[in-house]
Amino acid sequence: MGRLSRLWSVGLVSLASAGIISWSSAGTFAALRPVRAFPSGGTVTWVDAPSGPFADNFNPWSPNNAAGGVTSIFESLLYINLYTGSVTPKLATAYHYTNHHQAIVFNLRHGVKWSNGTAFTAKDVVFTFTMLMKNPGIDLNDLKAMISSVVENSPYQVTVHLKAPNVTDLYYIAGDTPIVPQTQWGAIKDPVTFTDPHPITTGPFKVGSVSREQLTLVRNPLYWNKPEPYISKIVWPAYISNNTAALAMGQGKFTMASQFVPSIKKVLLDRNPAHYGDWFPPVSTNMLFLNDATYPFNLLAFRQALNDVINRKAIGQVGEQGYEVAANAVGLPANPQDKKQFDQAVIRKYAPVVSVPKAKAVLKKAGFRWRGGHLVSPKGHPVSVTVLAMSGATDWVADGGIIVNELHALGISAVEKTPAPSTLTADLASGHFQAAIDGTGSGPGAYYLYYPLLDSAFTAPIGKPATSNFERWRNATTNRLLNQYVTTFSQSKQQAILDQLETIMAKDLPVIPLTDSAAWEQYNSTHIVGFPTAKNPYAVLAYTANNNEYILAQLHRK
Repeated sequence: MGRLSRLWSVGLVSLASAGIISWSSAGTFAALRPVRAFPSGGTVTWVDAPSGPFADNFNPWSPNNAAGGVTSIFESLLYINLYTGSVTPKLATAYHYTNHHQAIVFNLRHGVKWSNGTAFTAKDVVFTFTMLMKNPGIDLNDLKAMISSVVENSPYQVTVHLKAPNVTDLYYIAGDTPIVPQTQWGAIKDPVTFTDPHPITTGPFKVGSVSREQLTLVRNPLYWNKPEPYISKIVWPAYISNNTAALAMGQGKFTMASQFVPSIKKVLLDRNPAHYGDWFPPVSTNMLFLNDATYPFNLLAFRQALNDVINRKAIGQVGEQGYEVAANAVGLPANPQDKKQFDQAVIRKYAPVVSVPKAKAVLKKAGFRWRGGHLVSPKGHPVSVTVLAMSGATDWVADGGIIVNELHALGISAVEKTPAPSTLTADLASGHFQAAIDGTGSGPGAYYLYYPLLDSAFTAPIGKPATSNFERWRNATTNRLLNQYVTTFSQSKQQAILDQLETIMAKDLPVIPLTDSAAWEQYNSTHIVGFPTAKNPYAVLAYTANNNEYILAQLHRK
């Protein structure tokens, strides 16, 4: 499947040649893409499976929201390209740091209206950040840990005061936080449970209609960057699995898609090679999340043994049909931002080699035994593992089947279960699972994958909701390194910290990396053009930040 987190999970940001984020003291920006008088009208049919039944939930921070819809209507202060790191101004037009890098001043865009006709102002920005910091259940980026206050300087300028200098804050504050209207959300008693069935937005599209079978967005006539958007309507049909969606796509019933398509060349691309295309840039990582808070997953030896028998190459070639490559030991995807931060020595030292004898030797040394061919824990109990893979995500289900068979070779009684997407999300958040296949979040560099994945601030005891770090990894050294990184302005020292984090990933195995996770994209240019491609990577399809609304605003009829 390879889908990114459905949470909103990420001045020109200066991306140094080392690939490590470094903020300049004053923001300069990449220009907005040229606005041209393309033909208007037309409908985009966006296929994404498994999806549906749809519900009227457009709360950007809800784990059960209409993800494609949410990331197509709300805007943040900046748009940050997860693949290239380039940045485009959105609701903010400029920024600069002040007070020895402990405050960021944002100049806001004039003339922006909410979709109900009211003006967007600094009050909306101040309200959004204040609301998030007061409600841990929706503060998915832990803004409260980095921000002391947000104040209005004028109707179109705000200052974000930081608790300490922070080299990663701009992405989370300006690139990964959707802004919502104070006039609507200020009247809500509980923003954590609020479903926002009638969202008010600044984006190029707004909600048209929602049924269990279909989600429809329509052009926002008040959008600030005219003549965008060119498209009149976006339609998401509900599909229960990759296979049913692929069948419809093979019949030409799609404009764009963001999913795994089995045998894509035969099923899709060869049917219309002049107009059908694809692009699968790696932006995150598919992991086997292990519940590190439970026995025997809390034993390093057990995690090592599992790691030693999982054949990532088979998962990439068979389960993912070669579209996603086997992950490296440090769990970072091979994209332009992350590759520059690879610790090649660690990757080589801990390169996974499938070896059942090695795995059995590790288990035996840790006190595991075999009784009648079945693995028995040091506590004397037969070992069983249930692997969860999302129903309808046929590639992840296939990956899970491969993993289960490999665990059998260790004498583990392993089975696979395929819960519905909402059930899997709930099980991960509550910690009611043993092992589960899921994707990580992402961002413009290694830190942005590791921070929500490994920082204990994002996890919770079993039975309590975790916003991320579903594996329940709690490690003082990991936390210390993550905290050191955000206050380190030397790029060489940043890399030294990342090297230590990569060693923890490879050696201690809080999770087991499986494959790079692609931002799946298939497109049909018969009538609509403007899609991002490998030759024109102006954005990537991803359920994070405002990637999708940025792409949809560029699409137009031929």
